[in-house]
Amino acid sequence: MRKFLLALFVSNTAIAAPVPKILTEALIEIHFKSGDVQTYNGEEYKVVPVETSKKTQATLDALRKQLADAKAQIKALSNKAPVEVIKEIPQPDKLNRISIQAGIGPDGVGVKEQDSGSTISPRTAPLVGVMYARKLKAYSPWSLDGQVLGGLSPKSRTVIGTIGLGYDF
Repeated sequence: MRKFLLALFVSNTAIAAPVPKILTEALIEIHFKSGDVQTYNGEEYKVVPVETSKKTQATLDALRKQLADAKAQIKALSNKAPVEVIKEIPQPDKLNRISIQAGIGPDGVGVKEQDSGSTISPRTAPLVGVMYARKLKAYSPWSLDGQVLGGLSPKSRTVIGTIGLGYDF
């Protein structure tokens, strides 16, 4: 058993690579987040990078290629003449809205006289109207509007006017 251990020890020391001159009498320090520091002899230990997986390596290679392509594109564009930048946003020329409205609504009160008395009931009639709206500012969703509705029948005395504040969404 002793001969086997001795042979194993000799084979491990014979296979080990010689220490580079830069690491003779070198110290390797590891600083932890907690503030602790561990020191190792450079002749006994070496720093080995963490192995990356094939998938991670492929992703890194793809990102490096994208970065190189982007740098080449920036370099190619930097040699061209500068582009004129428009500082003013064009104002829309359509800030007004007009609409025609139609519907059925109240048209006064109807009175029917009978022998036993009179009956009062609300009347409805067709109504038509017009509405005007204007945006408060260009590219603003807010608008101010007003509308007028009136009855169509000759007996109608109904006129309805409204003022509103609108929001486009």
